[in-house]
Amino acid sequence: MATVALLAVGLATAGYSAYSAHETAQDQEAALEESKAIARQDLADKKKKIIAQQRASFLASGISLTSESVGVFKEDTEVASQADANRLSNYYDTQMANVSGQARSSYINALSSAVGSAGSYYSAGVGTTNQTNTSSGVDFSGGNTGGLSWSDT
Repeated sequence: MATVALLAVGLATAGYSAYSAHETAQDQEAALEESKAIARQDLADKKKKIIAQQRASFLASGISLTSESVGVFKEDTEVASQADANRLSNYYDTQMANVSGQARSSYINALSSAVGSAGSYYSAGVGTTNQTNTSSGVDFSGGNTGGLSWSDT
């Protein structure tokens, strides 16, 4: 009976471990989402600052803000800013995928460990009752082999 209790504790521990891995992954993903939003806002602020500096530089140099060259600079800044935003997004998406993959792996490992433990206990004789069920004619007294044999009862 004590071995059955140990098996139950092992299974409960594996279940808790799997649940913990899932919860930790969710917390990490939420933190990454928050970091991503902050980084996106920082990038947008940086873009505004660069455009403002360019405008001030053009005006200080006596260049009209409606000139074609100013439009080219503004367009180049927009393209570079979008490329930065894409890289940022890809970075955080990759980090979140890694966290999810690690959590999934931990979950599978915990469940595999539980199943492996259950199999080990069973093959060691814990899963056998060492009794004969006379009503069905099946003999469970196979000892540590876990084998079944038919009896003539």
